[in-house]
Amino acid sequence: MVSQIKVNEIIKQSGSSITIGESGDTVNIPSGATLDIASGATITNSGTATGFGASSNYWNASRSSNQSISNNTETTVLWNTVNQDNNSGYATGTGKYTVPSGQAGYYMIGAGCRYADDPSGHKAKLWIKGTVSSSSVDIAYSEYNTSGTYESNMAMGTVLLGVGDEIWCTTMQNEGGSLNFIAGWGSRWGFFGFKIN
Repeated sequence: MVSQIKVNEIIKQSGSSITIGESGDTVNIPSGATLDIASGATITNSGTATGFGASSNYWNASRSSNQSISNNTETTVLWNTVNQDNNSGYATGTGKYTVPSGQAGYYMIGAGCRYADDPSGHKAKLWIKGTVSSSSVDIAYSEYNTSGTYESNMAMGTVLLGVGDEIWCTTMQNEGGSLNFIAGWGSRWGFFGFKIN
């Protein structure tokens, strides 16, 4: 038998907390209803929170070995080591991240690369690209001119992604011959993204 309690306010009888339900129960807030948390109130998560935006989807990947990049050839970076991927959206074989079911929203996307050889006044370029709503887009771009021993590029951007949209990185250099794209993960090289809302 289903019953209802119709009141305008529930307050504690004693102590400092109010409990709704028992362990194992699900407390439902119907579609269209709003849970208003008053200023000064606190919600503490003692279990698992799902579907709350930024923390619900993220990944980062890196290279476990150098990738050879041909001269003047835009090449997809195959980040072949997955460090984090809580919804299994990244594919090492293609270098692409595909937005999984239920994870549409705005994302912060970033990537960094570093070439290891001894360049002499050449350029290195890095793009973050995507297929968003069936259209190809450039999300972020970085270009670095150098005459030193190493060169690094970093690119970051935000983008609204739908389920099934894809994100990946490409790079290009013009040394005159092939250059090695350095392996490793750190603050300067790798591919990552996380949902911000």
